[in-house]
Amino acid sequence: MRYRTLTAWTIVTILLGTLAYTAAFATANYLETSQLVNRIAADAAAKGKAAADAQLPEARQQFANDVRATLLLAASSRPGTGLTRDGVAVSQTPDGVRVTVQWTYPLVAYGERTFVALPLSVDRSISITR
Repeated sequence: MRYRTLTAWTIVTILLGTLAYTAAFATANYLETSQLVNRIAADAAAKGKAAADAQLPEARQQFANDVRATLLLAASSRPGTGLTRDGVAVSQTPDGVRVTVQWTYPLVAYGERTFVALPLSVDRSISITR
């Protein structure tokens, strides 16, 4: 085996390993954030039944604000999620609320600077009607 061939295979192996590593951690980041949103949605749905019973627009708006605040608080306690205030949207629907979370996972970063990022998002609906 020549030195050039060995070098080429070494570079290809390193690139494939880096790609697999990045894919695994991006998937883990997505699953962790998705699980966080699902947990908050389940907790909020149980609490939201009282807001649905009230049939007041203020109660529904307060419920949507509480879901957003809970999600931001939970995300701030987990530094690896990368969620920001602008990336979390909670909107009212006729049946409850819709939670949309958008964030990026850095693929190529050096220090504090990100050169290539993978956009990720989770979209969930929380029904509070009986």
